[in-house]
Amino acid sequence: MGLLLGSRQLSHPIESAVCPWCHYEVPLIALFNDAEARAAFRALAELSMPLGARITRYVSLFGTARQRVTTRGELLLIAQLLPDLQRRVITHKGRDWNAPLKVWDEAFEEVFSARDSGALELPLTSHGYLYAVIQRLADRHEAQAEAKAEHSKRVSPVRGAVQVRGGAMAIGDALSTALGSKDATLAALDERDKQAAPMPESVREKFASIKKGAVA
Repeated sequence: MGLLLGSRQLSHPIESAVCPWCHYEVPLIALFNDAEARAAFRALAELSMPLGARITRYVSLFGTARQRVTTRGELLLIAQLLPDLQRRVITHKGRDWNAPLKVWDEAFEEVFSARDSGALELPLTSHGYLYAVIQRLADRHEAQAEAKAEHSKRVSPVRGAVQVRGGAMAIGDALSTALGSKDATLAALDERDKQAAPMPESVREKFASIKKGAVA
């Protein structure tokens, strides 16, 4: 249950909580005083909020086996995550990072894996560890997206282009290249003619006399 608190300032008295997705309003006193209501709160949170089951599992890491997080504590922790979860962006280390639901999902999974392996010190006291994981995953996703875009630019022919000698080239450039350069075979013949010995003068005169006779 993604809840918006009845007061914008958390230091002010809070009388109710409202789910931003289903707009269901819950009196907080009912959540705090009734065990069944607390169970209903968790069930509604898991159903109505994206990744709700993971989020309610995550906020439980702020408690211990001997001292569990109260419903009010869970509500406040969820309220801290909601703005970034809704806008799909987090602010960490002085900049904004795109954090789609896929990144949040992967980040929660890493947090749970760290808890299971003993690498995560519990109970949590802030969202710092989660946000560090989200930032690292977001950075990786950004790098992958940039690499994919760069690869697509290299391998995809540009619009209105043709393949010339294995590479993409605009049609106008291709025509200029084709018309402005000689075929390899013709170029070789020209080069051979340049290197050939000059025609002997006697042979040249003979051709000239034959040509004159033909004209006459």
